[in-house]
Parts: sequence; C-alpha cells; structure tokens
Amino acid sequence: ASLLWAMLASFILIECSATIFGYGLVSPIKAIVWAALGLANLALSIYFFCLLLMIVLSWIAPNTNHAGVQLIAQLIGPVIRPFQQLLPPMGGFDFSPILAFLVINLMQTFVVRNLAISAGLIPAFVPGF
Repeated sequence: ASLLWAMLASFILIECSATIFGYGLVSPIKAIVWAALGLANLALSIYFFCLLLMIVLSWIAPNTNHAGVQLIAQLIGPVIRPFQQLLPPMGGFDFSPILAFLVINLMQTFVVRNLAISAGLIPAFVPGF
C-alpha cells in the first residue's frame, strides 16, 4: 500500500513539475514509468546511505541498542546478508559492505540510469533523480 502511495505522489509531482516548467502534462504511461524509475533510484540511494551509516556506527558505537540503529540494521539486513554469505569476515573485518556498495552503484549507474535514458526521463521532473 505504501508503494502505491509513493507511486501516486511521484506521479502527481511529475505532472506538476512538467506543467510548471512549461512542458504540459506528460502521458500517464510515461509518468508511471518515470515514477517507478525515480522510486527505484531513491530506494537504492537510501540503501547506500543506510549502509554507510551502519559502517560508521559500527566504528563509533559497535554494540548499541538504540532504536534508530536497530531500524537501519533491519532495513539493510536482507540486502547485506547475501553479500556476507558470499564474502565472510576475514581477520575480524567484514568486507561485504564494499561489495554491496559496488553492486548498488552498478545498479544505479547501469540499470536505473540507462533505463531512465531510454525512457526519455527528464531528471528535473522526477523526484529521486
């Protein structure tokens, strides 16, 4: 349900932005595709920064029970777990976040942005870009 609301809000923002910039209304199919791409890019950015925050917090407060830290850990847990299985800790250091950073950046660069270019996305209209 929240994804549907996010798509609707993004769709409305795209249409409003296009109208304000003088392009008129964007076709509904194109606006839906742009909204989905914007949300995908935004989700990847959120995972990137949450992962970065968890790395910094693991240095500053390694065994904290703060609710915010637990929320971030629950967010990135399903994403980082396959990388931890692929690349186990070596000498007490967990290098799996580096691999996760690479995969997230590659997905943003080669998948989302290339799809956005092929869809004719105008970054000024789409939240998340």
